[in-house]
Parts: sequence; structure tokens; C-alpha cells
Amino acid sequence: MPVPQLHLYRIEEVHGHDHFVIAPSGDVAAVYCECVGMPDSKPIMFRIHDGMVGLRDEAMRGLPALLAFGAVGVVRFDALDGWLMR
Repeated sequence: MPVPQLHLYRIEEVHGHDHFVIAPSGDVAAVYCECVGMPDSKPIMFRIHDGMVGLRDEAMRGLPALLAFGAVGVVRFDALDGWLMR
């Protein structure tokens, strides 16, 4: 049985923060981020972008391993350690 390939998505709140989510599709990323990563005080409008767009070479550290072997989840970039699951 094939394993779904994971991708990096950037969830951009219209009036707020950016969240990075690793998921097999943009729909899964949005649902996961809305349920886990965003504050639930009021409805939030957001856009989903390809998270790889605009990443510099130094921002790739740790990302291939997360995309190959990681779980669905919200991630953050740390200058020392690379991409880490929250």
C-alpha cells in the first residue's frame, strides 16, 4: 500500500500569523491547523500556500526527513536545529 507523500504548506491568516503544516494535502493542512494551531476565539480567514516557495537553502535543514518520515502536524523553523514538529 503506497504511503501518501507529505508536503509543506504555509497557512496565512488574513489578519494575523503564518503557520507551517506538514500534511498530505492542503485540505488536511487547513483542518489540522484550524483544530490545533490557530486560536479558537473567533472565526479566522486564511489562505493556503505551498510552503516551499521562497525558502532559502539554509531553511531546508531537517525538512526532507520530516516530509519523508514525519507525521502530519504544525512545524516551525529553528535557526540552529532546522524544522521541528511543535
